[in-house]
Amino acid sequence: MKERLVLASGSPRRAKILADLEREFDIVKTDAPEVSYPDDPERTVRENALAKGAAAGGGRVLSADTVVWFNGRIYGKPRDIGEAKRFLRELSGNVHSVYTGVAFDGDVKVVRSDVKFRGLSDAMIDEYVAKVRPLDRAGAYDIDESGDLIVESWTGSYENIMGLPLEPLRAWGLGYIERGFPVRSYEAGTDNNLSLPSLCNYLQEIAGLHADKLGVGIHLLRSEGVTWMLSRLRLEISRPVAWGGELLVRTWPSGTRGRLAATRDFIGRDLAGDEVFRGVSEWMTVDLAARRLVKLPENFRSLAPDGTPRVELGESGGKFASLGAVHGRSPIRVRLSDHDFNDHVNNVHYVEWALESVPEEYRRRRVSRLDIVFRQEAKAGDELESCSETLGDGVLRHTITRVSDGALLATAETVWR
Repeated sequence: MKERLVLASGSPRRAKILADLEREFDIVKTDAPEVSYPDDPERTVRENALAKGAAAGGGRVLSADTVVWFNGRIYGKPRDIGEAKRFLRELSGNVHSVYTGVAFDGDVKVVRSDVKFRGLSDAMIDEYVAKVRPLDRAGAYDIDESGDLIVESWTGSYENIMGLPLEPLRAWGLGYIERGFPVRSYEAGTDNNLSLPSLCNYLQEIAGLHADKLGVGIHLLRSEGVTWMLSRLRLEISRPVAWGGELLVRTWPSGTRGRLAATRDFIGRDLAGDEVFRGVSEWMTVDLAARRLVKLPENFRSLAPDGTPRVELGESGGKFASLGAVHGRSPIRVRLSDHDFNDHVNNVHYVEWALESVPEEYRRRRVSRLDIVFRQEAKAGDELESCSETLGDGVLRHTITRVSDGALLATAETVWR
């Protein structure tokens, strides 16, 4: 389990940005002496960020320093209202640069954005200063608070202008959750190793916990009449974990696909630090009453900004229309106990059902790759059929269909070692 994060800053803007990635962190204000090199803003923010982090003590400390730079001069926080107005007057009508140094775990990164101010009259400056507290802002302004009064345009990271760019945070892996799962006897298969359905249960569990921490959890969504639905899961499994071992699973929101699909990535390691699996999942939101897709929550895109790391997987073929031949077949009857609190069949059961029709000669092998696509839902009492086709080189394709109407509920491809 990762150590609790410390934000070495009293800035409410930085805390607000960080809260979108990490809901649990402590704030420590430091009084580290600051340096200023007017001809080198990058060095200025780099050294100040490192000094603030060191002053906060050890552990997982995130620290930052931001300056405005224009015409060979560094604009920090103004000392009084008079100096704040002078800063704004000098920046009026010009393009200036905002530099932020961000330090974490001994590393430091510098991000630059450029901002163009409107031409500001004294009356406009007086109005802005009356609305915004300029004394605790580099350059005497806050782009996120009445910024439209003075800012004409900007390029680069918006969050950098606020004081905490997201790109370095994502590069350092902030915004993820990690949890250890001891492999129980009932989670192991006939080979004494963690079974594929049990692994999928782990992923579903940790994804739900993280979504809840990020403010997009399933219970909150259900209170608004919608819920999450897993639409696709792709896994590459490189090594087994035996009963009695432990799997460390890390997950994070990794992006969006259009307006309807959100992606979440996973990496799993054993206690020795060796990678066990990696995975990518796609999720959609569904209206509970109408049972139709709806747009993602508005705040979701902020959880996976530019620079968010993504798991890379090889090509896979879980999306297809039908099997060319059937080499394995198994009937399935959907039980009431297969339903979860969304009142539909839990996704992991589709993985179990796909494996039911695997030909006998594959049952002493293990799955090294899974790509499953969820198409329609099943209900208790439905009669289903699981079918498998052998493609050669250890590759199988699977379909799950409803017998009554022939509806295709899920397709999958597995690779076996």
